[in-house]
Amino acid sequence: MRDDFTKKTIQILSDRAGNQCSNPNCNQITQGPDNKNQCINIGVASHISAASPGGPRYNSNITSDERKDINNGIWLCQNCAKLIDSDPEYYTCELLQMWKESHEKFIAYELAHPRKSSITDKQLIEFFLMCFTRPAFTHPIVQEGNNEDLYRAICDTIVALSTGILYSRDGRVIENKKGINYIKSSALKQGMYNIRDILSTIKDRMETEIKENRFFSREGNYCFDNKTTQYFYDAARSEILLIINNLANAFGINSDLSIKDRYNYNHMY
Repeated sequence: MRDDFTKKTIQILSDRAGNQCSNPNCNQITQGPDNKNQCINIGVASHISAASPGGPRYNSNITSDERKDINNGIWLCQNCAKLIDSDPEYYTCELLQMWKESHEKFIAYELAHPRKSSITDKQLIEFFLMCFTRPAFTHPIVQEGNNEDLYRAICDTIVALSTGILYSRDGRVIENKKGINYIKSSALKQGMYNIRDILSTIKDRMETEIKENRFFSREGNYCFDNKTTQYFYDAARSEILLIINNLANAFGINSDLSIKDRYNYNHMY
């Protein structure tokens, strides 16, 4: 017996998502006109925890009512709905809840703060630079803080590149511009896509290593089981800063972002 959403719940999920896919790497519009004065809908009200036993992310500890409640739903396009159910170990309930929360915040902010339609590539690169001036990108990994904050900062930056809204770690909106898709320069757009891909790789590796207890924090510093892991996080973030510096300099913006040791020494546990 499936615990399906009601039509009312499906409509509310779609409306709260602004008829856009909630995957921060997608944001596909899910509804629009056809050529017969009707409407095409490619959106799906997906279950975060499966509607029936054996399904992706099924949780036997929640009730039938909880399974079909709006809090257990996320609005996605058809492709992303298929994606999350094909790899439930990666697309966890926690990740999908974060997608949903971030996307609904984005839609709510857009509704209350309409943005100007015209924005230049230089203004966009200035916004993207702001995303990478934070400690999550400029401190050595062993000095950055705790892994929950770093993970959230990485995810928020992926959202910022996609949507143009940058959140602080406590959920406040720091800046509201536009995302990668509004870039006119093909070179700038490709560079930002490369950065987003590196961020996604960092996020994926963090999720795996946190789950396997190979990446944890102690007394405000990160601990690793080997130097290769520590090197990866610093090298990947350094590559991001190199790309963003080069892109900014190409637009006449002086930028020399880099990872700087706050204490002039490295911890290794």
